[in-house]
Amino acid sequence: MEKKASSPIFMLAMLMLFVDCQFFLQGSVGILTDYIKESFHADAAAMSILSSSFFYSFILLQIPAGMIIDRFGVRKISTLACSFVAIGCWIFSQSETLQWGILGRIFMGAGGAFSFISMLKAIKDWFSPKQFPILLGIVETVGMGSVAGINTGISEITQIWGWRVSMMGCACSITLLTILLWFSVQDKPREAIEETQSNIPFSRKLQKLFRMKELWLCGIYAGCTFSIVTVFTYLWCVPFLTQGYGISEVTAVMLCSFIYVGIAIGSPILGWITNRTSSSTLMFRAALLSLILFSTLLYVPGLPVWSIATLIFALGMIIATYQLSFTYVSRAVPTSVQSTANGAVNMMTMIGAPLLQPVVGLFLSYNKDGSSFDGGAEAYSGTEYRMALSLIPMCLFIALLCAKSLQRREQARA
Repeated sequence: MEKKASSPIFMLAMLMLFVDCQFFLQGSVGILTDYIKESFHADAAAMSILSSSFFYSFILLQIPAGMIIDRFGVRKISTLACSFVAIGCWIFSQSETLQWGILGRIFMGAGGAFSFISMLKAIKDWFSPKQFPILLGIVETVGMGSVAGINTGISEITQIWGWRVSMMGCACSITLLTILLWFSVQDKPREAIEETQSNIPFSRKLQKLFRMKELWLCGIYAGCTFSIVTVFTYLWCVPFLTQGYGISEVTAVMLCSFIYVGIAIGSPILGWITNRTSSSTLMFRAALLSLILFSTLLYVPGLPVWSIATLIFALGMIIATYQLSFTYVSRAVPTSVQSTANGAVNMMTMIGAPLLQPVVGLFLSYNKDGSSFDGGAEAYSGTEYRMALSLIPMCLFIALLCAKSLQRREQARA
């Protein structure tokens, strides 16, 4: 009996490690920006494309990933997907040109697309519905906390041995994880799955999902709120802090990692508060607070290091509410389309990276007269970063409107 009880927990732990790797790799270019930039002789626009290339394959595969996992199970798909991530890390570590670097990032994104949905599927199959938000919060806590430590460690290793050695280490670690996934993950017996065996056509499932206003509102809310991570933290946080506040690179990496610590601590607190307050109310308050705090970080010059650390940590705690989008949608859709629905929300959550990262890079890379790109040896001022990153407060305002709309819909049903 003990073995059976512990098996789902160990399986979830392995899938959680897969998610951790995906979280780190999403923003790894931001941690290694200066080193990669020098290797590829790239400007800000090229670095934006390199970073966001992970998300092109990642986002395009979100909805198909949900359908594939429902059809073939978590064990085979998560193992295969993890191997793709390992291959992507190896290609990236060996790349001599920007094009090969982009190819490696595309492989990472294609494999990483299955990580989070596999984990959600495992939680849904092996644990009770009441445990869903609690386990999601725990996973986010461990995941974000791990990423904060990995970022700092990779930064230190890169300074000593270089970014290629760091990425080769990632490739070896993820290869080991691929083997562990194959031997630890189990699929739920098919007779125990109720609705997932229904023969609803793929097109009909998509139509049913995309007609749900709640799906769009939750997805847009999550994407706009999480843009603080996908756009700012993943790529522009370190250079913004070094140029805008004169902070050393190592200190800037540590400060950027505070957002993961904030999400890690805020996630379980969010699970506790959710039982006492409606999801839409929490989402509205979080969007408003994040707009105020991020605007302070972006537009107020001369902030001391402790103040910057506090603001970034608080932002992490507050934007943990993006998780409520998954809980909200999971409760609103039938079991047979839950994986697809979670894939759709996750797609919208991460879409800020490929859409907004290049936009910020273009704003920075154009000369002041807007006529041409720079030569790749640029050093942007804090003012230029503040102007380009003004896209994020706009996103947070959109998130505020989405949360208000959800709040009104809940009040209308009450």
